[in-house]
Amino acid sequence: MDNRKYKIYSLLDPITKDVRYIGVTVGYLSSRFSQHKHNSLKKNSNTYICKWFRKVFKETGELPIIKLIEECEKDQWEEKEKYWIKFYENLTNIREGGAGVVVDRTKTSIQRSADAHKKKIVQLDKNWNFVKE
Repeated sequence: MDNRKYKIYSLLDPITKDVRYIGVTVGYLSSRFSQHKHNSLKKNSNTYICKWFRKVFKETGELPIIKLIEECEKDQWEEKEKYWIKFYENLTNIREGGAGVVVDRTKTSIQRSADAHKKKIVQLDKNWNFVKE
């Protein structure tokens, strides 16, 4: 049984206090905010949320604000996230919600992830001739 609390949160403009993004996490809000900050300050991150995050920091010298909206159970978070995304206007969210970053880390899902990242290794002799895979 999953007893974790699912946290629906918002990212706000630090000057206007307008809600600009809705998300969900099962971790600490501070950890989730650090992930947003890290992803956003990488130059190659071109999602809407990352672009907005960088723009706010460049224009104001301040970071967006993370704020808890509500906590819910596992069977409610998708519906709640969709509700809050529809509730607010002018968000940087590109999806209607319900996909989130909440991941089911069962043994099966971990194995699928590991299998997807496997790479072939080949052995060559000193003359660069194929020996085995």
